[in-house]
Amino acid sequence: MNQITQKHMPYNTGCALELLKGDVLRIEGRTTVDAVFFDLHNVRERFDQARTKINNSSIFVSTGNMLYSKSNLPMLTIVADSLGIGYHDLQFGMCSAAGYALFKGPLYESYRIKERFGVTREQIPDHGCWENLTGALRPWAIAPEDIPSPFNIFQETKIDGTTGRMELVYKQLAEPARIELRAEMDCLVGLSACPWLGRGLPIDVSVSRDN
Repeated sequence: MNQITQKHMPYNTGCALELLKGDVLRIEGRTTVDAVFFDLHNVRERFDQARTKINNSSIFVSTGNMLYSKSNLPMLTIVADSLGIGYHDLQFGMCSAAGYALFKGPLYESYRIKERFGVTREQIPDHGCWENLTGALRPWAIAPEDIPSPFNIFQETKIDGTTGRMELVYKQLAEPARIELRAEMDCLVGLSACPWLGRGLPIDVSVSRDN
């Protein structure tokens, strides 16, 4: 396969890419990447967390698993994953300006933001993945409310099987991780390099195609 696209994304930025069926999307980094997917020819057909979990019979996905649309259409297959099962989230939504406003305000003390993350109010960003994806997808006339809950790549979530309690593991990877996804249809992909409370890291993205 030949690499046709390569992007370096600073933290707290977004981008959108068009994939043709068979293209392989490669994402590398040490921090969470919020990813959303659409049928390139019908953007009303979009990625769905619930269908993906049901059709894979698992709340975690890795190599060999498919990501599905709302209508149960296979959109992409994970063909390589350096982290393995349990390190990509299908439970949480995406960070946003509204959420960070709460962290700066009423939740700053109750969540012990300074103690837990070493972040002052001033360091908390004024926007997040929601705004990054909204901007990146605007040329395709995708309304913000039509952006689905994401596939959170490189985001570890701990789930208690008895109580159902979810805990997002707030950490950055010590070494860069890699995931590769093969398009099973022509896709529009939206990506956001998460700000991680103002301490985010860049990611590298590439697309390869058989010529």
